[in-house]
Amino acid sequence: ANPECGQPEIPAFRVMGGKESWPGMWPWMAAIFRDFFGIDRFFCGGSLIGPRHILTAAHCARESRSHQLVVRLGDFDLERNDEPSAPDTFWVAEVREYPQFRNDEKYHDLAILVLYGTPEISRYVMPVCLPPPSARSDMFVDQTATVVGWGITSPDGNGSTVQRQTELPVWRNYDCGWRYFQLMNSSFLCAGDGSGENDTCEGDSGGPLMLKYDGRWIQIGITSHGMDCGSSFFPGVYTRVTEYVEWIEENTRE
Repeated sequence: ANPECGQPEIPAFRVMGGKESWPGMWPWMAAIFRDFFGIDRFFCGGSLIGPRHILTAAHCARESRSHQLVVRLGDFDLERNDEPSAPDTFWVAEVREYPQFRNDEKYHDLAILVLYGTPEISRYVMPVCLPPPSARSDMFVDQTATVVGWGITSPDGNGSTVQRQTELPVWRNYDCGWRYFQLMNSSFLCAGDGSGENDTCEGDSGGPLMLKYDGRWIQIGITSHGMDCGSSFFPGVYTRVTEYVEWIEENTRE
């Protein structure tokens, strides 16, 4: 386990209803940009989980060659370049997609981006912890998780340029599967607040779902898909990180 993970210098304070977070509160947040004809466009989130490894959704990496991807760490407001955190930009050297990923049904929706260069750990850049062995059989049902991102904050599709966060309870897979008329096996994790106020609109595809465990933030989900932004009937669907820890650890060894 990484001793220097999951403990930001700036403690998270509760933010109701998906509000702006604060620079340095979530120092593992990665903004992933793709080169569209010479213009870098933000299109997915991710999380720093190793010395130079970003965990994200496979469907984010699927359509891109590694040289088209750029990752920014320490970013809070995507529009500004004068932030105190002085965001760092990294090219992606390699994309490692989970071998059994199925895009049609979003099974096994995870990938690791290996960066060129090693980010310097600071109050604005630090990895999140992976679930420790003691948490790997936990389903986290009814626990309150936090999703963070620059996501599409309204169903009409306007993204926020500032990082936002919201708290969501974790659902039982059975209840989630019933809503989606789909078997939700243990490789999925569902979370949503049931009121329709907050959903993964705050998050981004590929971004992390996290909770505090033994004093550290661990990542329990990767934002995969949801029906409608902020839909109360449908919770957001995440890739359940505990199911893949071994593969992740194998692919983040230097």
